Amino acid sequence: RDGNIYPPFVIRAQSGFGKSILLGKIVAELISAKHTTAESEETIWPKFDRILFSQLKDSRSEYNLEKSICKGLDLGHRCENLDELFEKVKADNKIIFIDSLDEHEAKKNWWKMSRRFSDEGWIVVWACRDPDWSHHKLGHDETDGGPIPNDIADDLRQSNTGGIPLPWD
Repeated sequence: RDGNIYPPFVIRAQSGFGKSILLGKIVAELISAKHTTAESEETIWPKFDRILFSQLKDSRSEYNLEKSICKGLDLGHRCENLDELFEKVKADNKIIFIDSLDEHEAKKNWWKMSRRFSDEGWIVVWACRDPDWSHHKLGHDETDGGPIPNDIADDLRQSNTGGIPLPWD
């Protein structure tokens, strides 16, 4: 956690380069690590109490990114909004994978959604096609026409080793 926020992770690549497969493999490793109990079965993966995956392409008809995230969850976690999800999931260590940001009309709201999750103690991992990420300025601050508040962007740049760019660039 960097100050008051868990900075979101963004996996970016061109179409067909395996972002969704990579997310699936990471989720599988995290689930395996969660259920590793014997010391002889050590793992390099962190242990999360709750691991969720949301498939945005399953809910593209929604123009609201929050609702699409909720509708893209598995049946056991599917809900109408994030408040309902946060009420359902009371675990300590939580992570959500959201695939794929570029497929949603309200992609510019990704930062607001990341912040909502972070405020509730979640780590967020997004997948997004590279051309879309750049074209829509999704990694830019408000001054540069992007969705990230300037003060947050400045804090993230300061905590990043070189000061510039933002952690996902």
